[in-house]
Amino acid sequence: MVVLLFNQRTWIACNTLVCLVSPALLVQGEDAGVSSNEETCRNNDASCSQPRAVSWTVLSSIPSDKIKQHLACDDINETRDVGFFCKAMQPKHAICDFTRVPSSDEDFLCWYRCLYESPDLNLFDVEYKANVPPVAKFVPMSVSGYRSAPFLDHRSLAYGVQNCNFSLNMFTLMAITDWTLGHKNEPELIRFKPNEKVNFIFHLSHTGSTLLSRAIQEAGKDSVFVLREPKILKVVANHQSNDAKEINHVWGQALPWVARRYSNDQTVLVKATSIGLRLMHQALTLDAGSRRAVFMYSGLRTHLAVCLARPQERFPDWQYEVLPIYRRAFRKYSVHGETFQRLTVPQRMGLAWLKRMLFVRTLPPEKVLHLSMADFMDDPVRHLMEVGTFLGIPLSKSAVKGVVAGPVFREYAKDTSVAFDHFNYTVLIGARLKYFHKDVQEGLEFVQGLLEQHPTLRKPAVTDLLSS
Repeated sequence: MVVLLFNQRTWIACNTLVCLVSPALLVQGEDAGVSSNEETCRNNDASCSQPRAVSWTVLSSIPSDKIKQHLACDDINETRDVGFFCKAMQPKHAICDFTRVPSSDEDFLCWYRCLYESPDLNLFDVEYKANVPPVAKFVPMSVSGYRSAPFLDHRSLAYGVQNCNFSLNMFTLMAITDWTLGHKNEPELIRFKPNEKVNFIFHLSHTGSTLLSRAIQEAGKDSVFVLREPKILKVVANHQSNDAKEINHVWGQALPWVARRYSNDQTVLVKATSIGLRLMHQALTLDAGSRRAVFMYSGLRTHLAVCLARPQERFPDWQYEVLPIYRRAFRKYSVHGETFQRLTVPQRMGLAWLKRMLFVRTLPPEKVLHLSMADFMDDPVRHLMEVGTFLGIPLSKSAVKGVVAGPVFREYAKDTSVAFDHFNYTVLIGARLKYFHKDVQEGLEFVQGLLEQHPTLRKPAVTDLLSS
């Protein structure tokens, strides 16, 4: 009998049960008639001592009509512990025990291989209830599901395996993540390093970032794995603290999750939410390696026109407050002071725009590609090629031209049932500028006055964008 177990951080094949500490630890994987990429390990076969001599089942290896059966989700419409998923996907004779809280290296490696070696589980929500630990919720997601899902929060459920959700105590997930980070420089254990081939799109709201991510996804094909607004980054961005060490820690815990991909050859491109902009500092300065980011924005005039039409989506005041840029002007307009509280909505929008634009300018310039939505819409082919080169994603010009001529640039990125193209965008902005003319002017004049009072804020890259 061949039994697989973890020993000295390596999966080893044994031909007797002598290898087991206790026969009770043996957990048989579910078979369900599905092949699991499992290599046949014969006696004295040296390949069996390698860390990945035996691989876990991945969703792409299961016929689509068999996935629910394999995960035992056919007649279940309830959230189960993620251990059920891991047990169904582990090698047939593995001895992982997913019924207990991980405590040993053996335990943690089992959990790591289930959760972090492939993106097959999408974390779509974190549930908070009084007096109990927060709970992470997952849905199994295929390659096509990731490509089709507009965003990876609850809106991804329609693109995952239906009625097949799993959960895990968030503290347990954090412990597994900490173990992963502790071994990140051990390539024989950790498949994906979070500081290699992981890039980002950060942005102001409604500046074409979703469109850019879809276009890169279509043109880059299998060379890129795009994650649109993963929930874990939104959780980190919403962490209401301005303690740098605390934010750095929770950022580090999110990184291994967004570094997952289907192959080491792929580049991960993560489109953050607009409130995730505060994390751009961590992304590009903390053990950043080769990480880079595209920053998408609009000039102040356009930004005000767009955002005034969606006041419920205004950049949160507390997020404005915690951006790590501490010029005198922003100290004067602290959200806790009367001066800030007297500001109108257009003035607050203008102030938040200015602080974010200046914040991005404090980051390593060689790691940031600035791209305005107006420029992107005017010449999408050129700018897509530039983005691909900057992020190390191979794009052919013919593929890019095909994407620009296709449905991606004729549909609203957040709702593909809505027609939307450059002409519609131009008409929409014109109409909003006319409708909100008074408010737009109020916001513009406030920022112009602020720049006159505080010469240190007058950066050409910012002042040149006020009227656009």
